[in-house]
Amino acid sequence: MIKAVFLKFSLSLFLTVFGNLFRAQEMFSPSVLVTYEMRSVESLMENTVPEVTHYVLMANEKTAVFKAQSAFRYDSIKLINGDQRTLMASFDLEEQANIVINPKDIVYSDLVMNTEVGYREGIDFKWQIIREFGEVAGQKCQKAVTEKFGRKWTACFSAVSPFMFGPYKFNGLPGLILEVEDDENHYRFRMTGIKKIEGTFPLSRLNQVKMFSKSDYLRVKDNLKSDFSMGGKIKFKPEHTRKFQAARELKLKSANPLEREP
Repeated sequence: MIKAVFLKFSLSLFLTVFGNLFRAQEMFSPSVLVTYEMRSVESLMENTVPEVTHYVLMANEKTAVFKAQSAFRYDSIKLINGDQRTLMASFDLEEQANIVINPKDIVYSDLVMNTEVGYREGIDFKWQIIREFGEVAGQKCQKAVTEKFGRKWTACFSAVSPFMFGPYKFNGLPGLILEVEDDENHYRFRMTGIKKIEGTFPLSRLNQVKMFSKSDYLRVKDNLKSDFSMGGKIKFKPEHTRKFQAARELKLKSANPLEREP
């Protein structure tokens, strides 16, 4: 019964997102598309198996957009007016986040429990370039280190690239970031491919985003995820709600987010 309710809700949510994407949105013209593989340990529970997720970075020399590969696939089908069945096959409810990096700031937006929310934050990476070198996907790169999000990171960037961006929010080095990894081996982004790209693409994925400060966004996100009734739209028995809450609290205790600190 509970599973059936969530399946019905997920379909409703898909149709909502399907209708909201790309309505009168600002477009941009990237010149390069970079693919990354992220290896992550998102829980500190014993015997946790690392997860592997694939992402896409589209960039020109001034702006970049980072999102899940599944979201890029969905967006590309949507742009060419693909049929709804094909769109549904490409839809991933958990991968709706969109990160826009421009010369002024970073804009993060996401779909959280059917609510479009986001925030802006400054670009304040303080890199130290070191005399160590490496190779990623056949490309030579130089290393740099920084402390950000409550973690210590080592990146490897290509000094011959004009694109000063990288995976997730990482940017600000004199070249494309090919790899970045924290010193505990919990999170690693590694480039898997790069190619030229033409055309125009939406700068954002959602068009009714409620913008907050980053601290308020985190509180709003937590509140939204803790409301299993979706504002009273879904009815559960008290014992079911208690089970959901207990499972959520257990997950939170062992959570190992990329950003330990805002």
